Amino acid sequence: LDAAGIRLLGVSPHLPERGLGDIRQRHGLGYEVASDRDNGLARRFGLTFIPPDNPAVPADDPHWIGTLTGTGTWELPQPAIVIIDRTHIVQFVDASPDWLRRTEAEPVIQSINAARLATAA
Repeated sequence: LDAAGIRLLGVSPHLPERGLGDIRQRHGLGYEVASDRDNGLARRFGLTFIPPDNPAVPADDPHWIGTLTGTGTWELPQPAIVIIDRTHIVQFVDASPDWLRRTEAEPVIQSINAARLATAA
C-alpha cells in the first residue's frame, strides 16, 4: 500500500481518551487509527449492530464497550473494509456480521489494481 501511495486508516468506536491509542500500540499497527465517536460513520455505512441477546449493562465497569465508546450501549460496528479512491468514490466494500471474519489481503489488492487500471485507461 505504501509503495502504491495508498493511505491506510483504521477506524474504531473507541474514544481517544478511553484507549484508542492503546489499540494501535497493543496490536503494533503502523497506521493511524481514528475515533468514530458515537458510531456515526459506521451507522452511515449501515455497519452497526447490537447483540441480539441484549446483555445486561454492567455497572461501573471501565472496560465495558459502552464505556470505552462513550455510547453507553452495546452498539458496535461490523468488521469492514472500504476502499475509497482519490475522487471519493467507493471502489470496494467487504463487511461481515461475524466479528471473527476479516477481509483477506488478496481481494483488497485485486480491487486496488483494478481501480488503478481503470484510472490509467
